[in-house]
Amino acid sequence: MRCATGAPRASVARLPSTRICAAPRSVTCNAASPGLAVDLRGKKAFIAGVADDQGFGWAIAKSLYQAGAEISLGVWVPALNIFETSYRRGKFDESRKLPDGSFMEIKHIYPMDAVFDTPADVPDEVSSNKRYAGNAGFTVSEVADKAAKDSGSFDVLVHSLANGPEVMKPLLETSRKGYLAASSASAFSMVSMVQVGVTCPCLLVCMPLDCWSLPPC
Repeated sequence: MRCATGAPRASVARLPSTRICAAPRSVTCNAASPGLAVDLRGKKAFIAGVADDQGFGWAIAKSLYQAGAEISLGVWVPALNIFETSYRRGKFDESRKLPDGSFMEIKHIYPMDAVFDTPADVPDEVSSNKRYAGNAGFTVSEVADKAAKDSGSFDVLVHSLANGPEVMKPLLETSRKGYLAASSASAFSMVSMVQVGVTCPCLLVCMPLDCWSLPPC
């Protein structure tokens, strides 16, 4: 992933909703409803953290596409096979449908596990796991390189992922190891994506956590 140049300063934003109204795809925008009125024709967006057609990541991708952006996704590796199969077989068609009757199209889908920055960070028990078999190149740095090769620069980066090995436990039953693992997957992964992939995003959308301000481009 590489950022398109031209923005005098990085703009950091958190979507007030997952609905973006814009003219490019003949969408009627209700000014009384929350959302961003933007024109993203000719822009490219990368959304990390999509695993199905029900979460924040999918809704944000659909809204960005509706505003005119080209969409690329980073999908969690264990969910990739089901996601791609469902997409190909039309199981997502209803949720892909836009108000004008057209459908959201996804340009690129990449296997991604944002817990790992480089291949050297991937432990043997993960690389040999059958859920990861056949999906090489899923670390943050590798996805960034592949996306840059396929699409060049990106104008929009969306961090919409969160995970943790003890996510089902109450807070007071969570171990230090589990807490730090959740922080790594859910928060530092955004920092990693910016560090290795996007040096100057024009629009950085972070879900579910708020963003920190980025330095000037």
